[in-house]
Formats: sequence, C-alpha cells, structure tokens
Amino acid sequence: MNLLDYKEVAKKISVHPRSVYTLKDEDPTFPSPVRLSNKRVRWVEAEIDDWIETKKGDANDHRNSGKETLS
Repeated sequence: MNLLDYKEVAKKISVHPRSVYTLKDEDPTFPSPVRLSNKRVRWVEAEIDDWIETKKGDANDHRNSGKETLS
C-alpha cells in the first residue's frame, strides 16, 4: 500500500496543495486520509486513483448525456 502526503495528492490530481484539504472537507466522495500521528495524515494512493476514475466517469456521463445516438 502506497501512502501519499497532501502535496503528492495535489500533484496527482493537478490542484493547489491547499485544495486537497478543501476537497476533503467539501466533497463527500473524496477519500479520507489515514491518520499516522497527531499531525501527520496520508492518503492511500489506490483510493485516490479510484476517486480519479470515478470523476472521469462522471465527466464522460455529462458529456454523453446531451448527445443523440445514431441508429
């Protein structure tokens, strides 16, 4: 299991590092961090990867929802 700090998560999802904590607080689908000590948290990389895939699926669903299918 690979653990990421907030800067690594930010780089992986292409946001500002402070935005990781905003996502944690405001997006109920964003993975919860693992608390390693009183001041240290890490995110499980596989959970971040799954969250990214979910967001990609959501974006594709929105793009395709307005398109007509050809028969």
